Amino acid sequence: MTWMYVAIALIVLVLFFSQRGAGELGKVLSEMIKSRDVGPFEQFLQGIPEKRRPGVYLEAIELLWERWERELAAKLVRALVLSYPDEKLGQFWLQKVIEIEPEIAEDELGAAFLEEEFKPEVAACCGAVG
Repeated sequence: MTWMYVAIALIVLVLFFSQRGAGELGKVLSEMIKSRDVGPFEQFLQGIPEKRRPGVYLEAIELLWERWERELAAKLVRALVLSYPDEKLGQFWLQKVIEIEPEIAEDELGAAFLEEEFKPEVAACCGAVG
């Protein structure tokens, strides 16, 4: 019977800490939107283990995109691609910005960045689920 209480306690702790992280990201994104700057996200990322950072980038980009904060999402796409060049979903997001928001791609990313970093063959082989 004791093992069941331990299991329940562990489940509660896991749920608590997973929700806590999601709430913190939401606060950081709200700060970004208010300031129109990615600085709060960069600071938040410092507290995230290196292995989890690409996933946090992807979650933040998706949330910003859904909130129609496309310029900020594009800035995070740039940072993701530069920080994690082997992350295929970075290429997916580059393609998405180029196709859906070409003006934002030009303004926020720039032609030189796109020419240097965009790999259409990589973007074509993956979708939103990788």
